[in-house]
Amino acid sequence: MHLGYLVFVATASLVVSSEAAFVNSDAAGNALVSSDKAYTRFLRSAIATTEDSNKDEEEERAGTVAGGVIRDPAETKVWLNSLLEEGKSVEAVMAILGMNAQNAQNGWHQNWNAFNRYQRMKWEKDNNKKMPYAEFGRPNILIRTKEETKDNFLGWAMAGRSVENVRKFLGVSKFPAEQQHLHVNWRAFKAYEKFFQRHNDDMQKMYDDTQYAKFGGYDRSKADTTQAMLKWVVEGKSVDEIAEILKLDKLSGDALMNHQNYPAFQMYQHFSKEEHKRRVQSGYYNK
Repeated sequence: MHLGYLVFVATASLVVSSEAAFVNSDAAGNALVSSDKAYTRFLRSAIATTEDSNKDEEEERAGTVAGGVIRDPAETKVWLNSLLEEGKSVEAVMAILGMNAQNAQNGWHQNWNAFNRYQRMKWEKDNNKKMPYAEFGRPNILIRTKEETKDNFLGWAMAGRSVENVRKFLGVSKFPAEQQHLHVNWRAFKAYEKFFQRHNDDMQKMYDDTQYAKFGGYDRSKADTTQAMLKWVVEGKSVDEIAEILKLDKLSGDALMNHQNYPAFQMYQHFSKEEHKRRVQSGYYNK
């Protein structure tokens, strides 16, 4: 009857709920988009997403805070070059930057990007060639560019290759734990580690959305559930009818609140109350 108003209410409600609950985070602006389209969008953007994970530009922009001196990126570049000319080892520069093996491994330190840059500079000077982004392949190990390496990330993640599996595949695990950051494939490994976490988070969000509720014999996305609840409010279905449709009519307490369909039931109650308020304000019941 007033579906346009309810769609507005639904959208506003979803925007608010996305602030409060992880499961709601993707639906607000896309209430009518199917999960299949969302999945396709995810696949198309996955490789582009990896560009956020471990940019070489971060090394170029790296500033440092060391020995009580704050250096901007340009000053850091000059300083690192002077350390290189002095023949400082990677371990010595790690100490100068106030780092240890642990934060060199996990990238938590504020000077991590500068340290990464020095490792690359030292390797290139010692080997008299540009450091490859990665070296891997079977049966033949091939030198890979950053783009070639990251092109593999989505395939590895979709195949379920864990971070530890890729650490081993890239040969990083052959080094002692405290020296793995010295491996030529360390940058690629850390990039995959970040990509894998983001991939899993995105897949979980997508799964949460497509498994939002189940009624009528089918799993329903949040978008589909929202459409159904709006339709039933307009049709005037009672709360008891909705509870029966959602298989909640015989449940109570924890069993009710922990049921997969309970959020959908709450959604219906909210939309129903909003429609009732609108009707009261418009004088609908006095006609």
